[in-house]
Amino acid sequence: MSTSTREALPEPLTGTPSFLLFGAWEAGGATYEVASRSRLDTRQVIPYFEHAGQLHVGVLQRRRASRAVRGAPLVGLEPVGIDFAGVDETGDILEYGRSVFNARTHVTLDERRLKIPLPTYARSIGYLTELALPLFVAVNPPLSADIDVEWDGARHRLLFRPVQALLQELESGAHAHSEDLVLLLRGLVGPKAASRSAPAEDSPGAQALLSRADERVWDAARLAHFAERGLDAETAAGFRRRGSPTGADLRFLRAHRVHLDGQWWEVVTPGTGQSVVVLPFVRHGGETYFLLWSEIRPAVLERRLLQPLYDVPIHPRYGNATGFFLSETEARALESNTALPGLVERRLSAALGQPVGVRSLQRLGPGAEPAPTVSSEVRHRVACELDVSRLQELPEDVFLIRAPELARAVAEGRVRDPIIVSGLLSMGGELGLDPFREARTAPVEARNAFLETMTHGSTVQRRLQSYSSIEQEQLEAPTYARLMTLLQHEYGVRVAYPQNEADRSFFKAAFRVFMAADRGENRALQGLHWSHDAFHFSLGNYTLPGPVDFERWYVEGEPIPPTPPAEGPVWEQYARALKAAEDEATFFSFWTLYHEKFSLSRYVSSLTYYAALRDMGITDRPTSRAIFDAVTSRAEIPPEVERNEVYRSRKEVRDLFEYMRGFRDYHLKDIKEAWKYATRDIYRGSFLRFRLYSGDADSYVRGVKAFQSRLDAYPPGLNPLLAQCADVRVALALRVFDGTKALRLVRKALGGAGETHRQRRSDFLHSVAEPYFTELEAQQRALEALRARLTNAEMVPLNERLHADIQALAATVEALRGRLWDQVAQTGLLSAEAVAAERVRELPR
Repeated sequence: MSTSTREALPEPLTGTPSFLLFGAWEAGGATYEVASRSRLDTRQVIPYFEHAGQLHVGVLQRRRASRAVRGAPLVGLEPVGIDFAGVDETGDILEYGRSVFNARTHVTLDERRLKIPLPTYARSIGYLTELALPLFVAVNPPLSADIDVEWDGARHRLLFRPVQALLQELESGAHAHSEDLVLLLRGLVGPKAASRSAPAEDSPGAQALLSRADERVWDAARLAHFAERGLDAETAAGFRRRGSPTGADLRFLRAHRVHLDGQWWEVVTPGTGQSVVVLPFVRHGGETYFLLWSEIRPAVLERRLLQPLYDVPIHPRYGNATGFFLSETEARALESNTALPGLVERRLSAALGQPVGVRSLQRLGPGAEPAPTVSSEVRHRVACELDVSRLQELPEDVFLIRAPELARAVAEGRVRDPIIVSGLLSMGGELGLDPFREARTAPVEARNAFLETMTHGSTVQRRLQSYSSIEQEQLEAPTYARLMTLLQHEYGVRVAYPQNEADRSFFKAAFRVFMAADRGENRALQGLHWSHDAFHFSLGNYTLPGPVDFERWYVEGEPIPPTPPAEGPVWEQYARALKAAEDEATFFSFWTLYHEKFSLSRYVSSLTYYAALRDMGITDRPTSRAIFDAVTSRAEIPPEVERNEVYRSRKEVRDLFEYMRGFRDYHLKDIKEAWKYATRDIYRGSFLRFRLYSGDADSYVRGVKAFQSRLDAYPPGLNPLLAQCADVRVALALRVFDGTKALRLVRKALGGAGETHRQRRSDFLHSVAEPYFTELEAQQRALEALRARLTNAEMVPLNERLHADIQALAATVEALRGRLWDQVAQTGLLSAEAVAAERVRELPR
């Protein structure tokens, strides 16, 4: 394999890149430049097997255009990288990653052995948006230790080597390599054996600093709270995106393109391309405390703008080590180990704003490449013990954390800085810490189930692909994209396709089974109706307070009371709540959807409200909503519309507004129809009891009106564990319906007025139904407690245990369903066929 750079001469990239994406942000008077891959993230795979008592791993040997930019030999080592270019809008990286890995490597997986995921990590927190998703997969021993492979239009080699021998070669600098390779191999085998036998003495000034900065000593829980807290409006206002610069506009980054292996590669170089990242610490009382920075990085904000709907969820706050790019003079001095402590001391003192000394320093391996796919940077990593005797106070964004607490945070997936992780692994022997010990041990079957849940993507989108032809296009509208994530995280959407009108009733959506009805239209129009109904569904439902005399009514066998007239305060509250929801959903489908993705209007043969307003010169949301409310709620045409020349001169515009003026009466007619069902639903108290409906009109309307703002702030990224909790929420809601259905069927079967029938109705209500509902309430509380423990979507043991607990809860809820219908069957009141149908019913009917 050639190592020559003569065939890969870089040239400046001055225009708009074809693969990379550039962004620029302003914050605190400074400009930050960011580079992104077209697909943000990559799976980083290390295959492994055991032979003759030795652990062997496979690493990829390939040429990289980024090395040509710095004039280095082209060949180096890295994990097997799989980007997600072929992943569709469902976000299913499980099957895609498996098929790509098998096709590329020509090795077979050993399904009997454990797959080992590690938490995601950032390629470069400062200027790249990419996250890496590491995974170790067991394979059957290949026939050869060197396997020729081919992809991306070039030939590479997959090398299988004993892991300890390979680590020694990498740490001695024998190979150019990606920075994460050593991290992953250390994560697989665990930290080095301890090299320190005697307890370390305290660092100078450490006791005084820890005493003064007691409130700045964090634990893993506080780091988790910081890392997973969202952006408040004031903080977000401090960052402003300047747009997408061209290569010529870049000042900190430099862009090149390199022709290699028959194609052009785009590469960025930050600063001089040489950097040092420092993991500083102090020792006191036999404990090691690391000094870390708490920051919001523009690279994360850029990522959130570009992030596909079902990509890895990521929070904007980072706990980091600190790094700096070297001047050319400093880069030359770096070659001298004697100059490095002084360099680190000066730069750390500048970062802290006060003088510190470097008491001892250790390199965390030779310089390596943070992201050789897109960056030519070489990063040098060091850990150093500080003399903080002259450090009076910590800057606002610096905190201290004990090594065991930091290891816990790393193990739980709260830290995305690879320097922190590699530092812990390098120092783990002397610290007695191994953050990934638990990740390397689990039952194979349980681990596989966990990984499948975490990587198979969106079930709802997979089903919608067969329902509508425009799902992918609609997902390009931010509100719709956020809506789909919110539905799966919070509402437990289960898509069903009803076959009759009774099953199409929208208000059955309160049971969190959303029905995508076939309306006899083309698939595109069905998709537009789906988006409207999905928005409506997400607002929840309002109903009347439950009847106070339900028990008397049930036991006595009285008929359902007649429908009261649609008038009076209770009716007005009901109508106000339902009209607010209808207006919100209609405005979304009439204006917001087309404002964000105007191409969707081509599926509608008539003029859309958004297009009419655009032609009238009205494109801002507040004005558009004010006009909408005037027309659809008060049946008025506002003066600013009547005066508009477009309205006056175009009949189709006037016809549209006249059509929308009819919404007030049309909605009122529908609400009156719904009123009939709501007032006659004697069992609605059970739905309110389990919060499937809202019974407070004022709070419901407030929630409806604030819903768009909630969506605007909802972050991208699907958390499969939240979706799994939501599935249990669906099951609980449907089990509530089972309870009311059982009550209905038993009461109907015991329709007589005699004392025997009254007693049997009372017995069933108190001895079967009420204990069943009480147990459901206990399971609902258990679900809420589980959901409160979920904070990220990392494939870590903490979440693996949660996954098992959620599965167990789902099984418990399903068992309650079976027990209820067993008890109904024991009454002898229903046929075996009727009970069997209820045991498996999907839709509430």
